[in-house]
Amino acid sequence: MALTVDSLPVDPRVITVWKESLKTVDLDLLQDFAKNHKHLNAGFRLGKVNRTILVARIVAMLDQTKELSTDLCALLRDATLSRQLICVLSEEFIKHVLPQLADAYGRLEFFAGLLLDEREAMRLIGHQKVESWSGINADDAEQKQAFKDLQKLCPRFLTHMTCPP
Repeated sequence: MALTVDSLPVDPRVITVWKESLKTVDLDLLQDFAKNHKHLNAGFRLGKVNRTILVARIVAMLDQTKELSTDLCALLRDATLSRQLICVLSEEFIKHVLPQLADAYGRLEFFAGLLLDEREAMRLIGHQKVESWSGINADDAEQKQAFKDLQKLCPRFLTHMTCPP
């Protein structure tokens, strides 16, 4: 049985994005997560698991799960655009500039982050966007144009952003 979010199957491409994003998570967050999952520490002293091994074990855990646990979902939020960008934006704003956000930050990466959002409406949009996505990301020119468009649509907000694409 496949991994589901809101009883809908998660596209394997999204799961791949989540797995890749785990490689960038702060080691302290990974170690904290491992403290609640004893099998992730097997063969190591508590808090001393090698990053590569720990990420591989969490990826294996993700492969075996049918539904995201609260703590695994929180870890994935920290690893993706969900915590870095999506959670601070209103539903209305995301709906208004979704194409530009997806082009600027990576279509699949943005949609994968939506699937982890605490708001059901955002997760539904994420499912819909992944399902209809052609598999093609914005090229460099489209990405730059999307960011310029975002600057025009919401200049005051972007002035305060600390993580431009």
